[in-house]
Amino acid sequence: MELAYLVYTVIFVVTLFFAYAGIKRNDNFHKITSRKTWFFWGIAIAFYTVILGLRKDVGIDYVTYKGMFEVIDAFTKTDVIYFLFTGIVKNYHYNYFIALLAFVPICFVFLFFKDKIKFLMLFLFFYFTWGIMFDSLNIMRQIAACTIIVYAVTKYLDKDYVKFIIFTILALCFHRSSLSVLPFIFLFRFDFTKSRRIILCLLVFSFVFGQNIYNQFLFPVLNKFFIAVDVSSGYSIYLENFDLYSERGLILVESGTGLFNIFNLFVVIYAVFFSEILKEKYKRYNFNLYYNFMIVGTVCYNIFRYHEMLNRMCYYFMYFRLIVFAVLFYYLLFVQENTTFKLLCVGIMLFGVVNYYYQIYMCSQDIAPFRFIL
Repeated sequence: MELAYLVYTVIFVVTLFFAYAGIKRNDNFHKITSRKTWFFWGIAIAFYTVILGLRKDVGIDYVTYKGMFEVIDAFTKTDVIYFLFTGIVKNYHYNYFIALLAFVPICFVFLFFKDKIKFLMLFLFFYFTWGIMFDSLNIMRQIAACTIIVYAVTKYLDKDYVKFIIFTILALCFHRSSLSVLPFIFLFRFDFTKSRRIILCLLVFSFVFGQNIYNQFLFPVLNKFFIAVDVSSGYSIYLENFDLYSERGLILVESGTGLFNIFNLFVVIYAVFFSEILKEKYKRYNFNLYYNFMIVGTVCYNIFRYHEMLNRMCYYFMYFRLIVFAVLFYYLLFVQENTTFKLLCVGIMLFGVVNYYYQIYMCSQDIAPFRFIL
């Protein structure tokens, strides 16, 4: 366990340190204008990739993914990334695949913030303390696809449709479920900031009654749907455990995640109250779309989190929520002058740090103890 605390602390500190060093060496606080920035950011990406790429049996899905390469028949109905890495794994080592799935998320995070670098540090802080990095050690391919899709969305907003299509196809190579988020890209046409009372009611109602909505209405429909439809190989385990959401809920509470869900809802509501100001002030950063994604994703998660497979679809909204958090905290900490709001932000961030180490202590998702292949 001591090694786990050390490794995760070092990754946290080193990544943020070199990200900050790159920002300080930049000539502009809004977008990259200096090559020195990518030098420091490259160190952060390389360090993150090497440390997590050298892990062994860390994360619930580590053994599962490894088994996919050891059983040839498993490639008949899986994502393209398996086929691309079959030869590399066979001739060299499985951890080349693990290293790739560590590299892609952190690399695309930095790419996303290259023209909005003042929000990067806060995003990385939430990326670690909100447990997304730990998620990336488990549902590795999907988290990689998530980050690629987030970057692809920026290309769509820039009307660079060729790159949008290229990055979307790349995301599909990692995980086909990335298609599920694309219809929501048209959310930029709506303005949820004008309906704050309705949004607040939806958030609270879905959080309090989400399980009842799922049990009474969605579960019977989904149960019939998945029985009637032939689901692709690789997801049958979720269907076999279709009715174990109550047991999963108990596990979540025992690991402290139940309390954290309440706390996360509080921060989302906090963002709702400041949404109009943030929309106007950070309009050029497409805040409105990210905010809409956060609202839709939070409501969906409150209802679908009781179903393993649909819960995973909500990960595609997760990154947009952290982007909103980063913008919100940047505004409250460095722009507005109300001391109470600043102190509240500091308190929330301290709670995030506690959550980070609590997840390590609880060995959440088998992230601890940490082991190296060396």
